[in-house]
Amino acid sequence: MQKWFSNRNLFLIIVLLILIIFFILHRFQSDEDNLNSDLGFVEVQNQEMPLPEELMDQEKNKGIDSCPLFVDIKGAVVKPGVYQLEENSRVLDAIEKAGGFLADADQMKINLAARVVDEMVIYVPKIGEQMVDKTEHVVFNNTDDGKIDINRATKEELEQLPGIGPSKAASIISYREENGFFKTIEELINVTGIGEKSFALIKDHIKVR
Repeated sequence: MQKWFSNRNLFLIIVLLILIIFFILHRFQSDEDNLNSDLGFVEVQNQEMPLPEELMDQEKNKGIDSCPLFVDIKGAVVKPGVYQLEENSRVLDAIEKAGGFLADADQMKINLAARVVDEMVIYVPKIGEQMVDKTEHVVFNNTDDGKIDINRATKEELEQLPGIGPSKAASIISYREENGFFKTIEELINVTGIGEKSFALIKDHIKVR
């Protein structure tokens, strides 16, 4: 009998020790998780936050290269007239500004996806209307001196320049979108594919505004 009690007490002691060890390990793990959570919070708190002045500068810089565009919309639209659009707008945006097409507008002759440029004239013909220029119903009046503004010219306009094909025209537009407007025509040499010889061919036909 005494031996049984002795074994029973030993068993209880072992169980008690196991419970104590389990409790200690669990408590240690909880403390470690809390510590990691606190450290993560402190790290987030210590991250450098922009000052109000810096935020204001960022907002100002957003519009540095942004220039309003003015287009003249004529023909079969609800409200013909001159409208102001944001940079990178499309012909579709211009048509919407003018109230949309009239019922007899020949929409098949208008490229709604074309990019709008400053001083652009968009003429929407009526169905069956005979045009003087049947191939172009969107007329670009880029400049009075006949030179092309490389800051606002479309890919199609750039391809009208001597020695400028589709790939070079696309490179010019890509450079302009990544670096902002050209400040001088000489900066065009920085565009991939435009060397001294290419620039010499087109320098008298281009300008920047």
